[in-house]
Amino acid sequence: MRRTVGKAGKATGDELWKLYRARLDPDFPKSFKTLGTIYDELSEKLHNADASAEQFDQSKSEIERHFRTMALLPLIAKPAQDQAPPA
Repeated sequence: MRRTVGKAGKATGDELWKLYRARLDPDFPKSFKTLGTIYDELSEKLHNADASAEQFDQSKSEIERHFRTMALLPLIAKPAQDQAPPA
């Protein structure tokens, strides 16, 4: 993830996710679940002790679909917040 968003040094998962999300095409979330949405759904199930094999399989499938789609729709080229824009 750090390499994908161009983040060097220490960063939390939330910080990396915000950088990644900022580089998604604005129309992407209208058609596909984002990793944040998938994480939130799975996290809620886990915290409520309501997780199941079906939930795991569904989340896994959605994550795989996300990355298959991203292979066709690359991230928007933006420098990471801690890097200067190219000259």
